Amino acid sequence: MENEPTTRNITGPYRDNQNNPSKFRVIAGVYRDKIIAGAKGYTPGCSLPPSRELATKHNTTRPTIEKAMQALLAEGLLIANGNQPPVVAERFSVVPSLGDRVATLRTTGKILPDGETCEVLEAHTVECPEHIAQALNVEPGSEVMFRRRVTRRHNRPIAYSDSYYPPFAYEAAPELGEKENIPGGAREAAVYALEQTQEEYIELDTSRIAHDWEKQLLELSGKFAVVTQTLRMVYLDDGRTIEAAVKVNEGSQPVVHRGKMSA
Repeated sequence: MENEPTTRNITGPYRDNQNNPSKFRVIAGVYRDKIIAGAKGYTPGCSLPPSRELATKHNTTRPTIEKAMQALLAEGLLIANGNQPPVVAERFSVVPSLGDRVATLRTTGKILPDGETCEVLEAHTVECPEHIAQALNVEPGSEVMFRRRVTRRHNRPIAYSDSYYPPFAYEAAPELGEKENIPGGAREAAVYALEQTQEEYIELDTSRIAHDWEKQLLELSGKFAVVTQTLRMVYLDDGRTIEAAVKVNEGSQPVVHRGKMSA
């Protein structure tokens, strides 16, 4: 396991330190990216180093390492191996949460890990749906910016997401209305233009049967393909909602995520 990545100190809004309760996410992100990319030493059947060794490498505690490993176990990337370090699973399919994306940005400077691409399918204003209006704190039917994207891993679609931005966001960052990827992320562009920071996010997950058009978009098979639908709200440090989004991916993973966006 030569040339393994280590966590590094980042300054600014994504600064990580020993007091950051989400440091385990940063560490989990390091090994998630290696496993997904199939890096040497991280292919199916390979054992990870002992937690004591990883704790030294990342300048942290064994409980933090164990929490990171538990996250990867829960995602199906690793398999428990008794009293020995976990091993890389034979098959896996995981869609990172927003906190995972931020962890990837902290460690690599990129929103997406190696092997993943994102294509913008739509970008235009729409009348805000009622369930999104409440999240954005706007009137139902009022004009908001809509962006639909599909994420692919090694050319296979794994998720699509519909993001809605309030008027103050796309007035500050008009590029949100352009049908193209924005370096660093669309939401991040708006946050930067507003000279704000992302303070907190909430993700609410439910599972359901996929619609026919979703099965086609995500290349799902079977009459009753199950997907997980995530409603995400991201808040600025002044309390305003900068984005409400719906992400849909294959599988059944009902859970609620809540986290801080900055140290």
